[in-house]
Amino acid sequence: MQALPTASARFVALDVRHQFALAGAVDRGGQVALPPQRIAIAELREWLHRTLLATDTVILGVAADPWPLADLIAPLVAGMTIAHPQIANLLPSFQHGDNPREVLKLAQLHAAGLVPGVWVPPTAVRELRALAAQRRRLIQQHAAASATLEQILHQYALVPPGRQALASDRPDWWARAPLHTADKTRARDNLAALNRATTLLRTLDARILAIGATEPWCEHSERLLNIAGITRIEALVILSAIGAPERFDSAAQLAKYAGLAPGAEMPGSAAADGRHELRAAMLAVAERAVQGDATWAARFAALHERAGVQRAMVAIARKLLVQVWRMLNAAPAEHTLGDTSGADTELRSAA
Repeated sequence: MQALPTASARFVALDVRHQFALAGAVDRGGQVALPPQRIAIAELREWLHRTLLATDTVILGVAADPWPLADLIAPLVAGMTIAHPQIANLLPSFQHGDNPREVLKLAQLHAAGLVPGVWVPPTAVRELRALAAQRRRLIQQHAAASATLEQILHQYALVPPGRQALASDRPDWWARAPLHTADKTRARDNLAALNRATTLLRTLDARILAIGATEPWCEHSERLLNIAGITRIEALVILSAIGAPERFDSAAQLAKYAGLAPGAEMPGSAAADGRHELRAAMLAVAERAVQGDATWAARFAALHERAGVQRAMVAIARKLLVQVWRMLNAAPAEHTLGDTSGADTELRSAA
């Protein structure tokens, strides 16, 4: 749990909803220090500046996009924590009712140091994470469009011309292909989606690489390029997902965070419920390492024989992530990816 300032005057809980926020505070003994109240969202900023004290510590209930509010609150108080989604296990009624008194229960847990929190990434990490998430969405769109076009080609036993296997650069060929009307429409729409995703990915990758050429990303990404299968783009995606490497006490802890711990072989399993960009990037790295590195190909072959393709690939991704952890923790870097003060249980769960 996060260490709480001993001199805190109040432990303030803030639960932000769509149209209003609930707030209340207790002292260290759990007695009410700020009566529970409802605040209209339009009035929240002014309320925060008027009400919060420099000696307060604030626990912010889980919100869809907590970062702007966290950035607003942090300079006003002695400490600020964003509640981990696991808070629902401690307070099942939290965020389901609209009784302002419920927020006092959160404040009391906060005063007792019982609320798990998430690590608050610096702005630079958040921005690169957002780009990495967009990249993953575009890759999924690209894959879905490709799969549909491949299915149509297979259905009609067609062989596309040109350098592009799917004739993505030949819309004229697709227009002349002997397809039923519905399949012509599907082909046209998916060809457009494929080319759109390709163009957007190219632009986005250039933007990510430009960011990666600056500190703190450059020094850390150079280290990761020594690991088999890692490209510069994937190094940056991996770094943004990990954040501050020192948050993780062990490689096993990082593997759990990535959704690559033992038992994570099947997508959708509880063990596979990790940080999606990190898991996807490491699986792509593993596939590339197996294809291009003889040592990793031999390891994969041995695992494949015993466990099958999917489990073997997850195991290779996990082993490569262990190398990532060791590489990032081998020696102190001149530039850090994030201040770990306030780091908490995000490093133990995928939040």
